[in-house]
Amino acid sequence: MGINIYTHYADLELKDILIDNDAYFNENILSCDFGELELEVMQKIDEASIIDKEQGTIRTPRGITSIDKLSTGCKTILNYLSIIKKAVYEFKVINITQCGWNALEEIFEIEEVKNSGIRFLLLHKDNLHYCKERDYVINNDTHIKNLLFI
Repeated sequence: MGINIYTHYADLELKDILIDNDAYFNENILSCDFGELELEVMQKIDEASIIDKEQGTIRTPRGITSIDKLSTGCKTILNYLSIIKKAVYEFKVINITQCGWNALEEIFEIEEVKNSGIRFLLLHKDNLHYCKERDYVINNDTHIKNLLFI
């Protein structure tokens, strides 16, 4: 099936896109709902570990803070995980443009396993060479193995 990526807004309806991952996360995501995968993502992407699930307190290499201080890349993955847990998706496309290569690679790895059908909007080409080869479908049309050919 492949990882479905859009490289532009054409052919997309704005209502179907989760555009602002920071705002969505800060308004909708609660750490008390985190499972093992969410905790692994926080550790892997931001080196953060949960201290208090009810309060949303985390330990990071920069100190103790709250989950709203996680990186946008980490928040994006946590939003994606929250959305695919629901029976009916509120968004069909998630904007991953603000993700670094490590968050991109992580979200693609999870999507390969979950095969949720969620599509991704990626408006940059920075450091995509770090993402491993896999099946990507670009703009519902082009099949590639390596994001260098985007």
